[in-house]
Amino acid sequence: MLKKFINYAVPSVFAMFVSSLYVIIDGIFVGQGVGNLALAAVNLVVPVSIFFLEWPQCLLLEVELLFLKVLEKKT
Repeated sequence: MLKKFINYAVPSVFAMFVSSLYVIIDGIFVGQGVGNLALAAVNLVVPVSIFFLEWPQCLLLEVELLFLKVLEKKT
């Protein structure tokens, strides 16, 4: 059970890591290239974008776990 859980959870965790890394790198480029005002705008929008990008992944993980329970009951 734990091995199956890890197989389903690791891709979701990796996707969240890549998304966070994108936000950090984007902040560096915006801060260096455009200026402080643009960086402030990015910092206001980032929490909203993270919510809309990560919330479906959390729901998908829950659906995967429920599906896993159904598969285990059949075997």
